[in-house]
Amino acid sequence: MHDYLAQFAEPFGYLDFARFGPVSDPVRRVLVREADRLHRRGWAALDRLDAEADAAARTAGDLLGCAPHEVAFVSSTSHGLFAAAHAFARPPAGAPARPGGPRGPGRAGRRGSRCRW
Repeated sequence: MHDYLAQFAEPFGYLDFARFGPVSDPVRRVLVREADRLHRRGWAALDRLDAEADAAARTAGDLLGCAPHEVAFVSSTSHGLFAAAHAFARPPAGAPARPGGPRGPGRAGRRGSRCRW
């Protein structure tokens, strides 16, 4: 555990993760490498990034016990929480009984998604 914690430069008790979570040195190196690849190769680098995102979704799906298409990567924790809350929200009392409001069932409902936590 000590070796893992030593990868972060933030002081003990850092609590601003909701806005921006610090990244470890290995993550920082990967981010710099991929930014450099995008800079050097431009659009040609996107196929590799897409393949790596697909591999990450498969790995996350294996860890979570779900299919890769059920894994979503979002820009922030807040974005992910709002998206999940919106996908599984129930209509307020007195709202029409039509699923998903006036536009019909939301994407989660159409796909048969369910909250797993």
